[in-house]
This record gives sequence, C-alpha cells and structure tokens, in this order.
Amino acid sequence: MEKQENNSEIRKSGEEKNKTIRKVSARERKSLKSEGERTRKRRTKKTSDEGEGISEVVEEKERNEKSPPLFSEDIPSSYDEEFTSGQNTAGEKDTDYGVSAKREDEDIRELNEEISDYEGMPERGEVLADVNQIEKTVIPEETKEEGVQEEEENWQEEMSEEEYEEKVKAPYVEVREIPDILEGMIEVDEKGKKYILLNKISAKSISEIIEIARSLGISDPTSFRRQELIAEIMNVLYTHYGIHLYAEGVFQMIDTGSGFIRFSHNNYLQSNDDVFVSKQMIKKYGMRTGDIVLGEIIPPSEDRGKYFSLYSVEKINFAEPKKARERTLFENLTPYYPIKKFNLDWQPDGDISCRVVDIIAPIGKGQRGLIVSPPRAGKTMLMQNIAKAILTNHPDVILIVLLIDERPEEVTDWKRNIVAKYAGERQVEVVSSTFDEKPENHIKVAEMVLAKAKRLVEYGYDVVIFLDSITRLTRAYNQCVPSSGKVLTGGIDSAALQFPKKFFGAARAIEDGGSLTILATCLIDTGSRMDEVIFEEFKGTGNMEVYLDRRIAEKRIFPAIDVHRSGTRREELLISPDILPKVWLLRKVLQPMSTTDAMELLYEKMSKTRTNTEFFELLAKEG
Repeated sequence: MEKQENNSEIRKSGEEKNKTIRKVSARERKSLKSEGERTRKRRTKKTSDEGEGISEVVEEKERNEKSPPLFSEDIPSSYDEEFTSGQNTAGEKDTDYGVSAKREDEDIRELNEEISDYEGMPERGEVLADVNQIEKTVIPEETKEEGVQEEEENWQEEMSEEEYEEKVKAPYVEVREIPDILEGMIEVDEKGKKYILLNKISAKSISEIIEIARSLGISDPTSFRRQELIAEIMNVLYTHYGIHLYAEGVFQMIDTGSGFIRFSHNNYLQSNDDVFVSKQMIKKYGMRTGDIVLGEIIPPSEDRGKYFSLYSVEKINFAEPKKARERTLFENLTPYYPIKKFNLDWQPDGDISCRVVDIIAPIGKGQRGLIVSPPRAGKTMLMQNIAKAILTNHPDVILIVLLIDERPEEVTDWKRNIVAKYAGERQVEVVSSTFDEKPENHIKVAEMVLAKAKRLVEYGYDVVIFLDSITRLTRAYNQCVPSSGKVLTGGIDSAALQFPKKFFGAARAIEDGGSLTILATCLIDTGSRMDEVIFEEFKGTGNMEVYLDRRIAEKRIFPAIDVHRSGTRREELLISPDILPKVWLLRKVLQPMSTTDAMELLYEKMSKTRTNTEFFELLAKEG
C-alpha cells in the first residue's frame, strides 16, 4: 500500500509539472537552463535498488515543483517512464509496486493526452520556444516589461530594417497577377523591386479609385471613405502582390518639429493623403521645407494613426539623401546678373510672340521679369508660349506655373496646354489656388512653391516660375496680415508687401550654378487704386519688363507688346556680340513710330521668316 501511494504521488507530480510550465514568469526563466541541466544529470543516474529509485523520483518531483524544466526531454513523453524508473538493472518490470501495467494503461494514456494538449509543447529533445515565444503564450499582457510597451507605442521612432520587416510590414506572398488597370502605374527600381507611388493612386478621381479597388478584389469599395479606400488598396498591393509602397512629394515642417509630405495634385495644401515624417528622420537627413522627398511608406492603421508614414528615404531632390546635409542655404548663395539666355527663337503655327520677346526683352536664367498687362491684352497666351519655348529648347529646366486667384477654367487650360503636352521627361507642373478659395490658401500655396524652388536651386537646378499674378497675391496678403497701422493709398497695408517682394526678389542667377527665374504678371488699368499702388511698388524691382498694350490687342495684333517701353537690363550680357548691334539698329528704326505701327512692322517682317536669324538677314537686304 505504501508503494501504491508513492505511485499515485508520482502521477500527481506529472500534473503539477504541466501546470508549472504554464505559470512561467519572467524572473523564473533566468534559472531554467541551469536547473534543467542538473535535472538531466540526475536522470542519467541508474539504480538497481527499488527503494533508492523511488526516492530519486520523489526528490526530482520536489525540485521540479520549484523550477520547471527548460528542455522538453526533461518532460517525459509518457508517465510510464516515471513508473519504470524504479525498475531493476535487468529491465524487468517490478510487480511489487502493487499496480499492474494493464490497470495503469488507461490512466497513463489520459495523462499523455493532457500533456500533448499543452499549447506550444515541442517534441522530445527539442528546446522549448524562445523566451519571446514563452512570454507571448504564457505571460499575461499586463506583466510585459515597460520597454516593450514603449516600443509598441512609439512605433514611429526609427527602427532597424529587421525590426521593420518583423513589426511593421507583414511578409507578403505574390499570389495574384497584377490587374491591367495598374500596369502603367507599377514601376521597377534598379534593384528589380516593384513599387507604386501613392501619388498616382491619390491623384485619381474617386470613380477611378473604386474601379481599382474592385479589380483588386476589395469587397464593397463604395462603403469606404476616400482615404480609407486608398489605404486598403495600398495594403492589398503589398500583401498579395508584393508591390512596395512609395510616395514622392514636397516636405513641409510644422510647428511641432515633425512634418508632412504634401502633393502637387492637392496644390501642396493639407489633405488626408499626406505622409507623416517623424522628427528623428528630419534630423537624420537634414530636411528643409520644400525638399522633394521620395521614400518608402507605411499604410495607416488603428495602431499607427490615420496618416501614411515615411519609413525610409530613397532620394531628396532627385539625389542621394546624404547630399542634403552638404548643401548651402539658398540665402547664402551668391547672386549675379543673368548671363545665360533662354532660347525663345521658336515659332509654332506661325506665332511670333516668343521671337519678339527674344529680341526686344531677352530672358536669361535667373531673370526677374515683370509682364505688365491690362485686362484682355493676351498675357496668358504670351506666358504659355514662352513656357512652351523654354520647355522645347531647354528640357532640363524645372518649370512651375503658379496661378493665384485665377479662374478655374484658366487652370484647366494651363494643364491641358502645358502639363499634358510636356510632362513626359520634363519637370513641369501647375499649382493653383482659384478665386473661390480662401486668401490663406493663396498664401500657403505661394510659400510652398517658393520653398520648393529654393531647395532645387540649392542643388544646382535651373528653375522657372510663372506667377499669375503678383497683384492678386499681394491682395491676399493684404487681407490676412495683421494691421501694422501704416496704410498706403488704395487701402493696402505696408506689411502686405513684404512677402510678395520676398517672393519676387528670390529670382537670381547663382555664381556657382543654378538659377531661379520668375516671370510674374502685374495688372494695370483695372480701375482699382490698389492695383496701381501695387504696380508702382514693383516697378523697377525687376531686371526685365514687358508691357502689353490693349490698343494693339484690339486690332488683333499679337503679341500686343509695347516695344518702346519693354526691355531687359544689361541685355549685352545675354545677346551674342554679332546679334547685339542688329538689335540696337532695329530699335532705332522703330523708335519714331507709334506703338501700334512698330508692332505691325515687326509682325509683317517676322511672318515672312521662320527664325530671328532669317529676320535680321531680311532686314539687312532691305536696308
């Protein structure tokens, strides 16, 4: 009976051992390995004495109750091994236990099944799951270390690539073929990695986004909000198609020290499609407001917030990210007169406007030009033709059209005539804030465009901004700036002129390379005294001026340029020495004529030739 009671105690110890494994704590794990090794050594000791064998098993039971084993070989695959641990050396089963093997088969089987039901139990001889796995399956959520919780809460902090793949981006399996609707949107980088830009998805209309979602198998896409649907599309593309998620836009820092990537299709205004950039990443790469950032992003989720987040930076301003910390601030660059001329000798469909400007008021890289125009004098057509000539003859130039307080149809016209035709390999965009938007939006858009242009010039690029118009931009500032108490004629506050002058004055040619050219329109003869004051403030601040005359436009002569008042400062730096005398001679011929007669003569002679070189040859022949 005594042996039978001992045998029952041994069976109970197995159950207690199984329970003990489930109660492993973080403190006890530290001593698991050493205790398990000591237990194995005791197991290897064989004894032929029946009483001695039983005492060893009892001793082992007491020790295991204090510390559970780490290795699965310490846990018997069958309690039959425990029962036979008191057998003699010959391996013959000792029936003096008082319990036959047949009677115990059922109990042993039940105990073995109970052990096999334990979640995460490894095979015999295999090391138990690592500490992280034990913690995940055994330790309650509230007992986790503080460091783990902080890491989960501060997920936006920078992580290593391995942590990122494990914690943020779930591994994907490419199991589906890419729908045809996405074929033109998927790109491949130098390493052969497929990716898609968030810009290309978010720039589409809601109907196109819904169609993309349906092609990807997203159920009931019409029930999603626009931002939620875009996030779901990006998640599906990564999870099921192996498409990496990228975004390219203009960075803007906010007051908190972090920032967002804004997009051109939103006119760089705040939207739900923006990409969040952490403080750590901003400091790491030395980002400034206006930087064009290309990088891999993380879709939004309940844990990570409602915005996409930037994970890694691939390029800043089309160059390696490390170059951003080596650049010189725009204000510290040395300005100089424009010495490299834009070639505007371009005549599409018989239009001579660009050729006239190329002779009368040549434009150089870094020019600060003012196009002074009354209403309905053809300023929009003149600017579009100049933009087309620059994009045709100088494809390396980055061109930005900034439309402030303009009509929506004008914006559409610019996009169709400029962006749609020249946006292939050329960097060209139209950014607008129409007259039906708040003055605050006019200011935000203008400031972002100027910041972007400055960052590009810091990298040595030639940037051209067409601003239509500087008069309306000044009006917007006049409505938004706090009153300074100094009101000029026409009701304009003197403080309202500060940023428009700063914007216009940013145009310059840089000695060490790069330039910022600004061609801005200024309105006159509008019947507004404020517009006249604004014109007077900006007159003379530029180094190139083109005046349009309504009387010439009413005769349907275009371009309606007043050749007597138009011109460029230090034009001898731009015009070649062999052409400059011919230009001066032409001005002498036109000077006695009226504005209308002079323009009619130019129009007649230029229409007979295709280039300005032929035009000067024709004038030489006719004397």
